Amino acid sequence: MSRKREFSYWISARELRETKVQDETEEEGRKRVYIITPLGTRARRIVFCGVLTQKNQEDNMTRATINDGSSNFYVSAFANEYGMDVKNSLDSIEPGSEVFVMGRVNTYSNNDRLYVNINPETVSPTDAESRKFWAAKVRYLARRKMLAVTQARKNPSPDDLISKGYTREEAESAVRSVKHYPDFDLSQLQESVPADGIPETGKSESGNRNFVLDYIRNNDTDGMGCRYDDLVAASSNIGLEQGDLDELLNTLGSEGEIFEVSLKRYKII
Repeated sequence: MSRKREFSYWISARELRETKVQDETEEEGRKRVYIITPLGTRARRIVFCGVLTQKNQEDNMTRATINDGSSNFYVSAFANEYGMDVKNSLDSIEPGSEVFVMGRVNTYSNNDRLYVNINPETVSPTDAESRKFWAAKVRYLARRKMLAVTQARKNPSPDDLISKGYTREEAESAVRSVKHYPDFDLSQLQESVPADGIPETGKSESGNRNFVLDYIRNNDTDGMGCRYDDLVAASSNIGLEQGDLDELLNTLGSEGEIFEVSLKRYKII
């Protein structure tokens, strides 16, 4: 029976660089190595975008460095029966190009430090807009998990986190973070994806954006999030119509600035 391919997680190079823990399991007689990142993500496969900054091409292997704006991913593609096509794809891409990579993590230790290298399964050219989308999504996912970790440090219960609006994956990741990285400074990852990963906004839109963010921040009075109805009323006072507000809320959510903690309740990330 065919095996279902494992999920590929979206994480930044900075989060990967700060990873200190690996988890080994035995599956069908084979050892499988997973990493556990500071945000508790347990991954064997990841997906990322960045700029190919360096490449060392040899007959049997190509090594590459890919920068996503937060740090570097290190990639090794091998000329074997499984990786020849991927190596050829990597060889055809020039340094300075935007690239998309999906691959498996490989780890090794030296002097009690864990190093992570990526064995690519897919390497392809991409463009700046696609990289911005990747950056925005990574930023959103990371901030959601940071909030979950903050809550889990008070009460490391997956069910409690789920009741507060987090997904099962976010809740379980937060609990793993508390277990393996109890003293990790989350501020190290606050800017794990640079601001230029988010498309620029116009002047009037920027004013509405700032108003909505400030209102949500200042009107989360019960800790359960700012009420949508209150936000609609306040926005109408500055001439922001409900339809435009809804569109702005969707944009802020996709960019990782806010999240809907429960139905029609919003929090700042």
